[in-house]
Formats: sequence, C-alpha cells, structure tokens
Amino acid sequence: MSTLNEILLLVHLLGMAAIVGGFLAVLKAPRAIPAMVWGARLQLLSGLAMVGVAESQHWSLDHTWVAVKLVIALIVAGLLEVSSSKEKKGDSAAPLVQAAAALAVINVIVAIFWH
Repeated sequence: MSTLNEILLLVHLLGMAAIVGGFLAVLKAPRAIPAMVWGARLQLLSGLAMVGVAESQHWSLDHTWVAVKLVIALIVAGLLEVSSSKEKKGDSAAPLVQAAAALAVINVIVAIFWH
C-alpha cells in the first residue's frame, strides 16, 4: 500500500504544480486555463484517495487537518470551475483565479506546517 500512497502523492503534487504553475503562466492576465482546472480536480481526488488508503491501513490521521485541507481543496476546485465557466461565456473571472491560486498555496502551507 505504501507504493500506492506514493503514486497518489505524486499525482497530488502534480495537481498542485498545475494550479500554481498555471497561475504563474497567466500571471499578467489571470484566467483559468484547463491545466489549472484539471490540477484542482486531481488534487481533490488524489487527496481523498490518500485518506482512503490511510484509513484502510489504520494509519494515524489528524482528521481536523484532513477536513481543513478538504474544505480548501473544494473551494479551490469550485473557484476554478466557476471561473472557467464564466470565461467560456466571455466574462472575466480574474479575481476568482487569483483567489484559487492563493488558496492553493495556503493549502500547501497547511500541509507542510500543521503538526
């Protein structure tokens, strides 16, 4: 199971890189590019899968930490989905994209420094 967890962690980190890297790529004119939207989806699903693996193996988890990260990930995914939809209709959604990128970085900070 540790190999599965490592693969899920890799996918999770690639999702984060897609969100933050995608934002940096469009920094001058923020918009939700498909890589950012898919990165948010990957982060959400791989994070849930990692929690499932951890629970199935009876690993010790801080459920408050999991809940905080889940809520932030849901907000990031929601913001990027809404901004992508708005942009397809021709509306600007730069503040939503900026908020999603900031929350993605906050989620990384929570992951690293919450002990």
